[in-house]
Amino acid sequence: GTKGWHWYARSDAYSTALEQNDLALNFYDGTTATNIMYVDSLTGNVGIGTTSPIAELHIYASGSTAMVNESRGNTATVSASNIFRRARDSAGSPSAVAADDVIGRFAAYGYKATGYGGTTQASIDFLADESFTDTATGTRIEFLTTPNTTTNNKVTAMTIDSTGFVGIGSTSPSQELEVVGQVKATSFIEGTESWSVSGGVTSMAAGGPGIVLITQTSGTNTLATITGCNSGTIAQNQKITLIIAAYSAGTLTFTDTAAGTATADSMILSGSTSLSVSAATQVGSTMTLLCTTIAGTKRWVEISRSTNTN
Repeated sequence: GTKGWHWYARSDAYSTALEQNDLALNFYDGTTATNIMYVDSLTGNVGIGTTSPIAELHIYASGSTAMVNESRGNTATVSASNIFRRARDSAGSPSAVAADDVIGRFAAYGYKATGYGGTTQASIDFLADESFTDTATGTRIEFLTTPNTTTNNKVTAMTIDSTGFVGIGSTSPSQELEVVGQVKATSFIEGTESWSVSGGVTSMAAGGPGIVLITQTSGTNTLATITGCNSGTIAQNQKITLIIAAYSAGTLTFTDTAAGTATADSMILSGSTSLSVSAATQVGSTMTLLCTTIAGTKRWVEISRSTNTN
């Protein structure tokens, strides 16, 4: 069998093939005479493990790992990297990529009943999130899958946008994590924040879902709104639980409003018209509020309370 390497004409008409540079370069295993690399001079395509490369570099492996990327070094920045580069126009005159251009992609084909064919079935796409300049290069990452019983029908299953927000079922997440659909988890961890209430306060800001520890220090304070629900800091159907953690002086009242009131971040309370705190004996009182939409306005609805009067 053939060993080493040699040029040969791909066409039977050798002289014509030679004139047209219709040649190929084959490299063979020195022991078994197996083709290990093939260079097609007509297309410039290189095949490793195949003599029919369909791209600039086509690697074929049967029953083994096709490629290993290894790097060695003694600094933290040394890595085994795959780097994509993308420009518009030509190699001799490149121009900036535009918004939504794919600048890199990991993609996968699976053999179907009669061939590969069609588009890739799954991919991770790296996209320009804006038209690039020397001072603006925003990007996003999209994870695409093909639903069962369909073909050539990739959909975006998850997006990481240019701010780091993650959307599952959403390509434009408005929070650190936005899920379109139901979420199942063994537990959720919510935050804890503290408010110090004094001097005639009428509005406070919720920084996120979870526990709010309130210290009442002085003054007559009537909370009419708690901001954060309407702005989206607290997402639809998320909750905050207010706990009176300390009391030294003054009064604190939460204002109840009618269901038809179109005031964003206002409260619809249950039971008594308001929850009042005016003494140290009321430390430990709690109220849980749900951020929701009532008659087109994002507001708070009380879902539970525990009033301590000891």
